[in-house]
Amino acid sequence: MRSEQRRGRDAPPGASPNATSTRQRIIQCATRLFAAEGYDRTPVTAIEKAAGLSPGAGGLYRHFSSKYAILEAVVDQAIAESRAATTPVGPPPAELGEAAEALARGAVEQLAAEMPLLAIILRDLPQFPQLMTRAEREWFRRGQQLVVDWLRHYQAEGRLRADLDLEATAVAIMGMLLYQPMMTWVTGVEPLGVSCERIVAAVRLLLSQLAAR
Repeated sequence: MRSEQRRGRDAPPGASPNATSTRQRIIQCATRLFAAEGYDRTPVTAIEKAAGLSPGAGGLYRHFSSKYAILEAVVDQAIAESRAATTPVGPPPAELGEAAEALARGAVEQLAAEMPLLAIILRDLPQFPQLMTRAEREWFRRGQQLVVDWLRHYQAEGRLRADLDLEATAVAIMGMLLYQPMMTWVTGVEPLGVSCERIVAAVRLLLSQLAAR
């Protein structure tokens, strides 16, 4: 186990509002730097400078015991924010096309916002199996299950084909939704000039073809 993997993830209970604000600023700056440069290539001094702390003065260690503890906080916060953003509110729309468009639009927007986390997960977390397992269980798998549950709801209502492989369909839909924001974030160019709106329309059309006849 790497020496950086010391615990001490949160500010101590009763921390002042200013301490909480500084801690949050460190997490935000670390997220941006880890996504752009990678965990290993981001020194603690760079995080301190970006967060408005004096590089090398040790101010960051009042909030985190190590760079690894910052990475944990980055992943945990991103997972918590994703969970809050994807918590269903009320019943799904009754009309399948409307529901498909709402699902696709919300997913594309959310995935675009989560691209920095995805970059960190794919590039940096393989060297930290515990964090990778947490991200897979609480981020990837939860998103997959939400889509499966969404499809199951409409299948149970008789709106989708009874022979539809829900898990495979969920993975296919997520692949469609993920590729466009991922490639746009990585390259700065929409693949084949395809906008998010066109992806949303394609998902809606796909699901209309899978409707029960």
